[in-house]
Amino acid sequence: MAIWYACPSGDEDNYHQFCRLLGRLKASFQLPELVNTPLWNSVIEGITHFTVFSLEHWHVAPNSCHYLLKLWERLVQSVSYSKSEENHRLQEFTPQVTQAFVQVSRSTAYAQVAIVTKNASFPTCSDGLWILTDLFFLHPACTATSRDLPR
Repeated sequence: MAIWYACPSGDEDNYHQFCRLLGRLKASFQLPELVNTPLWNSVIEGITHFTVFSLEHWHVAPNSCHYLLKLWERLVQSVSYSKSEENHRLQEFTPQVTQAFVQVSRSTAYAQVAIVTKNASFPTCSDGLWILTDLFFLHPACTATSRDLPR
């Protein structure tokens, strides 16, 4: 459990590999198998806290967050196919991850808008919405998942 709360700036390669490992968790196991393990409640809680922390510190290892987002995407998608009566607790933890993602994306986009509008080489517009729209899909945490959106 200690690695889940470690700062990602400590060892970026280990952090990246741990994110990759978590990203493969759902690919290797079905949701009912995961839910039926004795430590599922503490594991999903730890993954939630680790994901939120990682999203808040995405700039330390920007190529790692998409593995965590992919894990959450797979977990949530598998709920509709799960016949397990076990409590997977995803309805409790998914909103926390979603809220962290939206907050980080929004604050990053606003920061980028402030930088872009101060730079004379870029045209400015009165409301900046075109910049926000473009920057949302350029955000490192968004680019990995935006490719997976249905068109």
